[in-house]
Amino acid sequence: MKIHSIQHFENMQMMCRYFEAKSKYDDLYVIEFETSKIINSIIEKEDDNIVGIEKILDFLAIVEKSNHAGGSHWQDYEIHVLAIVKINRLSINKAI
Repeated sequence: MKIHSIQHFENMQMMCRYFEAKSKYDDLYVIEFETSKIINSIIEKEDDNIVGIEKILDFLAIVEKSNHAGGSHWQDYEIHVLAIVKINRLSINKAI
C-alpha cells in the first residue's frame, strides 16, 4: 500500500510501541497493540490496495466493538490509519 510519508508511518510504528508498553501493565491496551501491529504490517506488505483497505477497516471495526483503552493515542493512531486509507482509495480511483 502507498504510505503518505515516512514520518507519518514512523509515527504509527511509535504508537504501536506505546500500545505494546502499556499492554504489559493494562489489558485494555492489548487489542490496540495487536491490531496496530497487524495494520502496520498490512500497510507495509499488502500490494493490493482494495484488499488492504478492507482488512484495515475490518480490524478497526473489531477494536471499536471491543473493550479497549480508547484514549487519545488510539484516536491519533486511527487518524493516521484513515489518512493512509484515504490516500490508497484515491490511488484506486485514479487507476480506474
